[in-house]
Amino acid sequence: MKKHITIALAVLLSACGGETGSTDNGATAAPAAEQPVALGKAGSASEVDYTVTAVTTPKQIGPDGVGGKAAAGETYVVVDYTIKNTGDAALPFMERPAFTLVDPEGASYASDDMAGAMSASTMTDPSGMIAELNPGVSAKARAAWKLGGPFDKATWKLVLASDPQLTFALK
Repeated sequence: MKKHITIALAVLLSACGGETGSTDNGATAAPAAEQPVALGKAGSASEVDYTVTAVTTPKQIGPDGVGGKAAAGETYVVVDYTIKNTGDAALPFMERPAFTLVDPEGASYASDDMAGAMSASTMTDPSGMIAELNPGVSAKARAAWKLGGPFDKATWKLVLASDPQLTFALK
């Protein structure tokens, strides 16, 4: 059953498109005057609350024997978060803003949809990854990145392409 969920999530998330890897177009850290939203605290944008609840760096993504493993010098970063619709209309999955990982030098990294789907397959309830959110409803979700180098929770940030843009601390 989990294999079917993994495949379904992978297909759905791969349809979302987006680049993987490093890019410098668009996502930048929030202005220096603003403090990043602390781990475990909610940030609000466009009638939606986002709370980053955990940041991990697993050696393997997804279920044992199915998911990819990080090669020497590579790092997986998995971010668990909660999303809550505080508005009065349903929030379609395809209208949710994307998270971008930003390194200390300001380079940004798009999430890896396949790694995110594989990681989501290990969640108790991965429906928050693809479901529409009705008003007042919250869901747990997960995003993942595969990096070609080291990662430090203390110096990297997570940026949400929302209005207003939200920046989250990872430690």
